[in-house]
Amino acid sequence: MHFERSAGSAARAAGVLLLVICPPGLLLAQQTQPSSPLSLREAVNIALEKNPERKAALAEARVASAEVREARSFLLPSSA
Repeated sequence: MHFERSAGSAARAAGVLLLVICPPGLLLAQQTQPSSPLSLREAVNIALEKNPERKAALAEARVASAEVREARSFLLPSSA
């Protein structure tokens, strides 16, 4: 019984120590660098790079292009 209380006390003390060393605001804060305003071109480029629908559309276009190349390859002479 005495061991369980001391383990609980140690855990509570560790939690308090963590809060003293790293205040809650710092635990949740993100590291940010001072940023300058973006130009319209930069903002559009960032948006395009991070857009998952655009990434999926580009991947589908690559697949379609590969399928077209494969279909056309049967029209070319082969050396077999």
